[in-house]
Amino acid sequence: MATPAQVETFMRNNYRFLTDEETRNITEQYPRNITAEVPRHDVWFPAAQMAYGEATFICPAIHMLTAYAAHLAQPRAWGYRYNVADELNTAAGLGVPHLFESFAIFGPDSVPNAPRSYYTYNAPVVPVAMDYWISFVRVRDPNPFRNPAAPAWLPWGPDQRRLRFETANNSM
Repeated sequence: MATPAQVETFMRNNYRFLTDEETRNITEQYPRNITAEVPRHDVWFPAAQMAYGEATFICPAIHMLTAYAAHLAQPRAWGYRYNVADELNTAAGLGVPHLFESFAIFGPDSVPNAPRSYYTYNAPVVPVAMDYWISFVRVRDPNPFRNPAAPAWLPWGPDQRRLRFETANNSM
């Protein structure tokens, strides 16, 4: 996308009930310089990518976690953002693809076609992700058996914090 008008058209095509004013608000809230340019994409792509990603994935996830947690006797829901970058994906303008965390959760040798980065610079995220999921499967809580180097994964609550997975920078 090379212009704000193209971003507005893209958003309208994906969310057909948006008004002209709402689509203009999107390009105001997500300006061209919101993030660095993405290889192999026009200059407005990062803004469109962020607006679409938040509207399609992040906001609905927050809404669902909040609704789910509100109906529990004790907080037992956890949210996360998987932000583990792969140099080849980044160079191709792909960002972090859907289900990219599966290579860390199950281990790169357990999932076909694991990216080489999980054997090299992204290898440190594997035991962290694996241990959270193993702990959750064992006791329905990601923390008791988490990796000693990993932060406590706080349950979803009024402060609405998610765990951010990043190689060598996992944090709440």
